[in-house]
Amino acid sequence: MKTLESKRLSPELRKAAILRAAKNLLFRDGLEGFSLEGVAREAKVAASLPRHYFGSHADLLLAATSDTLLEAQMALTNPDLSISLPERLNKFLDVVTMYPLAFAIYMRANEIHPSLGAAARKAREKIAEISLLRSWDTMTVQEQLHARGWIGYVEGVIGDWLERGMTDRDVLLKTMIEAAKGLKIKGLTLVF
Repeated sequence: MKTLESKRLSPELRKAAILRAAKNLLFRDGLEGFSLEGVAREAKVAASLPRHYFGSHADLLLAATSDTLLEAQMALTNPDLSISLPERLNKFLDVVTMYPLAFAIYMRANEIHPSLGAAARKAREKIAEISLLRSWDTMTVQEQLHARGWIGYVEGVIGDWLERGMTDRDVLLKTMIEAAKGLKIKGLTLVF
């Protein structure tokens, strides 16, 4: 069997391929099916390479979930303010529906791993900054709570939508947009 290793990929490309395989395996087979050996098979690399590039099973799991978290965050926090709230939320929902387990992990990030909890906290701060068009550090406590409330609302609504197995995005988007208008979220409501 030819492996990626035998194709002489650069270390960066090999590491990226292993991370992609880890995400595929995790979100296809769940936590129970996630192993370093399984990731190596999925990536078609030598069994030792996932450990070489990522260390332990927990570190690779953290990398896979953090990468997905970053992908979801980028959908909401794109600095291009011409992107409307529905477009941002739709891109976020693309990630969430592709990787529903990632959303569950994100919601329980603090319980799973301190580093993942820190990444989730940072993601929420970035979303708050885009929402209020202000740096997190310059917000008053009330503004931080206001933004965090909006983010918590969005997370709760999406979580309920996923739990119920709902598929109608229009209803979900309408609900979240109405909440944004009601909360007077600045950055995400610039363009409807």
